[in-house]
Amino acid sequence: MMEAQASAELSILYRRYVTMIRERTRRVLGDPAMAEDITQEAFILLFDRIKSDRMPDAPAAFLYRAATTRALNVLRDGKRRTALVARDQSA
Repeated sequence: MMEAQASAELSILYRRYVTMIRERTRRVLGDPAMAEDITQEAFILLFDRIKSDRMPDAPAAFLYRAATTRALNVLRDGKRRTALVARDQSA
């Protein structure tokens, strides 16, 4: 798919789903700034898919899953980092 066409398609999908994805990540993370970053990452993943002609059958589900997975990874990594720091400080 041509990049201009992919950009136009992404723009439509962005307007349609950005609020839903941003709210989902904000609920998971509790941090509006981090939620915005994760939302952008999800749309970048979708854009890469569109450019390579691998458009998901259900873009909303793709975005929701990608953003939720990334948000949960951020939480998990933060807990792991906190545990490592606590362990290092007690040693």
